[in-house]
Amino acid sequence: MCASGLEEVLSITYGSSTVQHVLSAKAYARALRVHFLVHGALTYILMQILQRGCCCDDNMLCSVDLDPCLSAGDVAEVSSTVDRSLTACICVTDSTVVACASLAITNMLLSDLKQTLCSQLCTARLWLLYMHYIYINTVKQFIASE
Repeated sequence: MCASGLEEVLSITYGSSTVQHVLSAKAYARALRVHFLVHGALTYILMQILQRGCCCDDNMLCSVDLDPCLSAGDVAEVSSTVDRSLTACICVTDSTVVACASLAITNMLLSDLKQTLCSQLCTARLWLLYMHYIYINTVKQFIASE
């Protein structure tokens, strides 16, 4: 991820020596936290794009149009489902959370958005690959270390 902007993003929160330790995997717990924060921030940006229907921004060209985008009802249902899953004690066998139709729509639109961005924008492809590998590899390593 050299020259991708990751070091600059991390240096906003952490010092330069900490960033070097995180990126060289010397500070594992902090690196895990950092990668989850970056993954969450990138997911937030993708969800904002889904809600607006295009990725127009001051720093971006509006080259990606989405049809359809998330409706306000879908956003509200996904938000209440996430809140319910975080605050309530949910049994592992309870499939009502997974059966949420808006969650399935959001997942489908998110996958479509990622494919569209990967095919049209090189930098987006880099960051989406980062999200994919960090999510898979970091979670695997974390589970193995525990």
